Amino acid sequence: MDEKPASIGPRNEWEDTRRRYPELRLISIGPDDLSWLIAGRPDPNASRQYFEIVRPKMSQGLFLEAAQQLLEFFRRHPCAFGCSGWVDTALGVISLQDERAALKFLKPYWSQIRRPLPKSTMAAFEALRLVEGEHRKHWLAAIRWIRGFYERAYDETKADRRFISDALEQYRNRPAARDHSCLTETGLRAIAQAVVAFPDLPPTALCDRVLAALYKTSSSTIAHVRGSAKRAPSRL
Repeated sequence: MDEKPASIGPRNEWEDTRRRYPELRLISIGPDDLSWLIAGRPDPNASRQYFEIVRPKMSQGLFLEAAQQLLEFFRRHPCAFGCSGWVDTALGVISLQDERAALKFLKPYWSQIRRPLPKSTMAAFEALRLVEGEHRKHWLAAIRWIRGFYERAYDETKADRRFISDALEQYRNRPAARDHSCLTETGLRAIAQAVVAFPDLPPTALCDRVLAALYKTSSSTIAHVRGSAKRAPSRL
């Protein structure tokens, strides 16, 4: 029952639907909100479609069928489900009118949401928070600079820790140096260590390796979590 999303972009489409259909009570979502990264971007079409199915069923007293549709909405589009204010009202009405219908939804719902996410996924999520928005540019710029310093100054006859110390000192003493809250001493040291270990990797791949090392996850998990934000809105 999914429709293809419009070509105006996931967030713009969500905000447009939120304004055009206030009865859905969709929450507003910021352009760089990483809270939606794991689950994906909510699909406004899904919210509107299920609203138009559930509402008449409740009006007809078909609360069991309405609960079944809400459960389907939750399973297929969990992020859109959680961002749709009309769902709370529907569940309240169903709970008051038909206890059996309410349990039809609540038992599998609570069973599913209580499953914890893997620790590696949560670690990747936290790692990506560090490089959210403009911070990613700061990190990539630091990686490029330190790798350039490696190409100019790395000496195989000296200990790697000496190069890492020199790289951090030179990076901090640049004429155009600026302090960014996302680039701590620990982060910069991890960048320098990754550059020494993988000097031929592109900056984006180095960034993922550094984040993986800092947050004790894998670069593939970080790439997977980031990629979830780029999936079609209907895949939540």
